[in-house]
Amino acid sequence: MRLHLQSILHAAPEAVWNLALQPLTRLRLSRPLLALRPSGMGTAEAQEWRPGLVLDYRLRLLGLVPLGRYRIEVTDVDRGRNEIRTRERSWLVPAWTHLMRVRRLPDGRTLYADLVEIPDGARAPLGWLLGRVILLHHHRRWPRVLEEDQDRIRWTGGNRDREP
Repeated sequence: MRLHLQSILHAAPEAVWNLALQPLTRLRLSRPLLALRPSGMGTAEAQEWRPGLVLDYRLRLLGLVPLGRYRIEVTDVDRGRNEIRTRERSWLVPAWTHLMRVRRLPDGRTLYADLVEIPDGARAPLGWLLGRVILLHHHRRWPRVLEEDQDRIRWTGGNRDREP
């Protein structure tokens, strides 16, 4: 089953791509619907997606209801095409692939897209439905995450690495 969502973001593609490269952005996009708590070695310290990176999390719905483990394995980061490919799995769906894509629009805004492939199986329809809800939430949160990042850059005098 395929799931494809895209959004037009009122931000430069470079800003969106820089955020998309950071695993922390996935956590920020998921809040408050899902809380992702790092549970594997190196997961909390990962600064940027890179091929071979494996991140393990414990999921909680609304930060309260345990939903089991969630794993992300990065299979490719194509900086020329602004694409990140992952293999992911959770308690509900044993495996799916995820492509995150950032594109410049002619007017300077950004087209951000998520493409998810869920293998057929008994749990695929429920996985598709939950995946759609989660990705809709992510797309709704992108403008706020971009705004928070700009506020942080202004507060730190342009230094992205310094926390307020």
